[in-house]
Amino acid sequence: MALSSCEDDLTAYTVDKDRYEVNEHPCAFLRNVQGDGKNLIDLYNAEGEQVELNIQLTKPVTADTKCTLIADESLLINYNQIHGTDFAIFPIVQVVFENGKVVTVEAGNLVSESVKIKLEARESLETGKTYVLPIRIESASDIALSEDRDTYYYLIKAQGDRINPQKDPDVKVMSCFGLDWENPLIHTQMFLKKSGKPLFDIVCLFSAGINYNAETGQAYVYKNPNIVHLLNNRDKYIKPLQDMGIKVVMGLCGNRDFTGCGSMLPEACKQFARELKNLCDQYGLDGVLFDDEYSSYGVDIKPGFSSYASSANASRLCYETKKLMPDRLIIPFLWGSMSYLQSVDGMTPGEYCDYFFPNYNLYPSAAGGAQMKQMGAGSQELTGYQWYARNYGDLSRVNSRGYGLTTVFGMGPYQEERKSGSWLPWSTQKKSLDIIARDIFDDEVVCDEVMIRKDW
Repeated sequence: MALSSCEDDLTAYTVDKDRYEVNEHPCAFLRNVQGDGKNLIDLYNAEGEQVELNIQLTKPVTADTKCTLIADESLLINYNQIHGTDFAIFPIVQVVFENGKVVTVEAGNLVSESVKIKLEARESLETGKTYVLPIRIESASDIALSEDRDTYYYLIKAQGDRINPQKDPDVKVMSCFGLDWENPLIHTQMFLKKSGKPLFDIVCLFSAGINYNAETGQAYVYKNPNIVHLLNNRDKYIKPLQDMGIKVVMGLCGNRDFTGCGSMLPEACKQFARELKNLCDQYGLDGVLFDDEYSSYGVDIKPGFSSYASSANASRLCYETKKLMPDRLIIPFLWGSMSYLQSVDGMTPGEYCDYFFPNYNLYPSAAGGAQMKQMGAGSQELTGYQWYARNYGDLSRVNSRGYGLTTVFGMGPYQEERKSGSWLPWSTQKKSLDIIARDIFDDEVVCDEVMIRKDW
């Protein structure tokens, strides 16, 4: 994984010439100004959404290069065939190129000015449905087009009349949430006081397991009784979060056998990705989080699996999952084989992952091909097991360095009722939440006086 300094990550994209230059002649391609992996758009009826692209060249040229962009609905069929999806086309009449469709890369430069595209929201869009918007370079003056990078695909989910939960600044707060003692509905009880927005943007149900099925010879998702109960009662426990704009993803980690995030060979990765897509489709989940822990690699190995965990295997798993679920979140916890993800089939980690969840109290550089807005920082554990994994000081670096995610693990107001293990008082946990609100959003957390208990 290519690393760069935080300062470098906050500047405009630089061109990866080795990747895009297919011959000695320069060519033009499209990039998302927010990051190539930031193509998932939630569109609310009360407001439109603006996205930004630019044109980049693999080599500077001596004359101005003029490119013309179009929204090309003819590409929908091919996109759905490649990804096994049945998305509809986003209505072209609702796409407005605010500064025109003709874009210029000035002589001697590699990058054009940003192209601002307005996506208009209309009630004719079906709430909950995902639409595809292909933006393509139709033509370029005296320069070739990249064969595989002349089109950028946005996936737009119609959110209807729901209130947009996006906060200012646009930093996502994720709760990696254990289910043994707590009810995920507590996330519907915490808000920022000034803005009235939900504190949490993503809730990870932690965790389902990755295990081996001896009858099929394949890896499968093991669902413990807590996970089974939530999924079977999704309208009670999951839908209320989603109705508030909170994404709900399934955590996946090893479960004491040789399978895991890092041991699946390519065909096993493809098969497991299909299982994950079926899981998310069946229960209306918004994606998955991969955690390479708790596997017993090298014990009783079966065909299709390696005897050790590797970043190549972990990268392939994330890639194949994103390929089948382009409209859902793929989030790796940067641990074990997930620590140093690699490019797969020409796609960087920043393209096949949406966010990166680092270990506690770390402020990492950007993963390969990712923008800092895809990186997490200042993660905290609130269970009391690891005193160093909490931050009662300063999270202002999340904003100053341009990070886009911060995470709390193991939060729960009723930890003190556990019969064993370590725990933190709710008042202590809330201090950590207050610091997130203060340092990132210049706000404070308000929550209900009585938090919802686990009721199963």
